Amino acid sequence: MKNLFKITVFVFATTFSLNAQSLKNIKETISYETYMKPDGEVMKVKTIVTETQPIILNKKDRFKLNQTIIESPVTVAKVILMDTNNDKIYDKELNMSFLKDFNKKMNYKLNSNGASIVTSSDETKLITNEGTYEFDTENTDNLTITVEDVFLPLEK
Repeated sequence: MKNLFKITVFVFATTFSLNAQSLKNIKETISYETYMKPDGEVMKVKTIVTETQPIILNKKDRFKLNQTIIESPVTVAKVILMDTNNDKIYDKELNMSFLKDFNKKMNYKLNSNGASIVTSSDETKLITNEGTYEFDTENTDNLTITVEDVFLPLEK
């Protein structure tokens, strides 16, 4: 009976210590927008933004009660669902992932076929075809965009 108790305590202790090592700050935002296209049709857009930041504690404060948190990078995953023909189904999905820079803003513009990404002050890339694209912009490094044609029902 003593051994069973010791094993149970050991399992709980290791489980809690492993979970404490992988602390993350996760923020998710969902927004719905409606745009009027130049031809008069309505385009509905659902955007899901997930920001993930690992919580890293200062090693100098290792045995203190209130440890200071070291500033760590924020990874942003942005999913954009577009309904371009005003029916009950999303037609296109764009997945963007990049490291967030707090001093700069991601510069892009949605259109009915995909997105226009500003990569520098004099260059804009139009992304419309299905596939995965990777490039650096003047505002973000390691930008990855995946474009898919999807048929997902509208929800609100």
